[in-house]
Amino acid sequence: MKRRYASICFLLYSFYAFGQIEWTGNNAFSESATDLMRTSQGQYILVHNGLTVFDSTGNIVFSALDNDYPDWDGLVWFSEIIEMPDSSIIVSASWGECDVIIETLVKFDKNWNQVWMEYIGINGPLAQLNDSSFIYAQYGSITKRHASNGSIIWDNALSVFNVNDLVAMPAGNIVLATSNGIQTMTADGAIVDSFPNIILEKVWLLPSGNFLGQSSDLLL
Repeated sequence: MKRRYASICFLLYSFYAFGQIEWTGNNAFSESATDLMRTSQGQYILVHNGLTVFDSTGNIVFSALDNDYPDWDGLVWFSEIIEMPDSSIIVSASWGECDVIIETLVKFDKNWNQVWMEYIGINGPLAQLNDSSFIYAQYGSITKRHASNGSIIWDNALSVFNVNDLVAMPAGNIVLATSNGIQTMTADGAIVDSFPNIILEKVWLLPSGNFLGQSSDLLL
């Protein structure tokens, strides 16, 4: 009960902090803001129609928008962000080009220099594993494990499963929230267990080492 209470308080605090950035009244940030993340460097990453990074005093230290990041002309949105052990950031990004939606994984170093860009299929959830690799799921049935340099270690088709979200556990196993229920997978991509009656849209790793799930308006 205490763990669930602490998790709810954490989520409420996150929503409160998110509201404070919206409160500034800058419509370029607030109208389409979808996520907020605090990094180990004490910076805040705001996801909106682009990506804007603030320091602890509110100054903008980096942004990736149509107007100020011309290398990504026509940038549309970022969907997932993870921070790696070396404080680098990996994001999934989409933009329009010649009436085609381009979808990529992009890695930035801790100073927000682009390290690499990997073209992918359809954007999906990301999670960091405990060896500096990360796992990625397309919104469909494909999961892929990538090394920190972006190369693919393995990819695995999950039959008819549609991956809604995923989380990497401290012991190395991966929890997949799918349309067919929860699936657990080893770091090598092998399915271990299946719980078809537990349908979740989102999962979060908790400091306790357990995970929190969302099903409609319920936290489990």
